[in-house]
Amino acid sequence: MGYRSLLVEQNEGEMGLQPGRMVKLRSGGPRMEVEGKTEEGNIMVVWAGKSGEVHRDSFHPTMLKSAGGIWGS
Repeated sequence: MGYRSLLVEQNEGEMGLQPGRMVKLRSGGPRMEVEGKTEEGNIMVVWAGKSGEVHRDSFHPTMLKSAGGIWGS
């Protein structure tokens, strides 16, 4: 199963973090798109830097907050 096909469970603790959802770190930073969930339960995200470079990382769900909207909508 590919990482894009992983569905993130919708529950109160994870804000319904599904692929395509826009999030930010609670400490601030750029808007990031949720890509999926790791086996350890971290949320995989992707975002573009100031020069257009693509960044990917994963964060514990408690480090993220909704940035409103779904990518492409």
